[in-house]
Amino acid sequence: SNQLTSLPESISGLSELKYLSSFNNQLTSLPESISGLSELRYLSSYNNQLTSLPESISGLSELLYLASDSNPLTSLPESISGLSELKYLNIDNVPLCGPQPVLPASLTGTNRPYEGTGEFNACSTPSPTQSPTTPTTQFPTTQSPTAEPTAINNGESSATLLALIVGPLAGAFVAVSVFAAVVNRRRRRAATTEANAVPYAGPYEGPIAPDAVPTAVPLRPSRQ
Repeated sequence: SNQLTSLPESISGLSELKYLSSFNNQLTSLPESISGLSELRYLSSYNNQLTSLPESISGLSELLYLASDSNPLTSLPESISGLSELKYLNIDNVPLCGPQPVLPASLTGTNRPYEGTGEFNACSTPSPTQSPTTPTTQFPTTQSPTAEPTAINNGESSATLLALIVGPLAGAFVAVSVFAAVVNRRRRRAATTEANAVPYAGPYEGPIAPDAVPTAVPLRPSRQ
């Protein structure tokens, strides 16, 4: 994932290379010299900008794994059928168009994307047919003349204005009346409470009667 746009032709000099991963780049093609990698087992070039695979790919006689998914490939090379050791082929998310070559017999089960020559029509989808547009008749807009204000309208406006003025005043009058009633009620309650209260006589300051003088009471000796 280095944003590579191409691989060098000199890559063929890596004759002992077994694994080549070039996924998540911007490759638009693989070099024809890739056929020189006769010992290559694993080739991953998914998620690039490949529009085709080289016919020389048949030279990868030991290739087991080929992943070219998520590329704008429209066809596979005819020589792919010569990869007799290929066990895994991933071409998911690839817009193949038209007949495709026969795949190697070594691909089995879910690792075999299609059978026979394969017929794909991803790039031949017809564009949607547009039905003729029915012309729309536009009628001129008729504007009614501005109506002059009538006496009824003036009366309604006056009534609305009067309501806006009288409404708040009436609300304020009711609030003042309620407040005055509460104050008067509290005053009457306070006056009634004061009238029913028992007056406080204060301390007695007159002469003390002789029989009211306290006498000394002899104390009995306590037992030990």
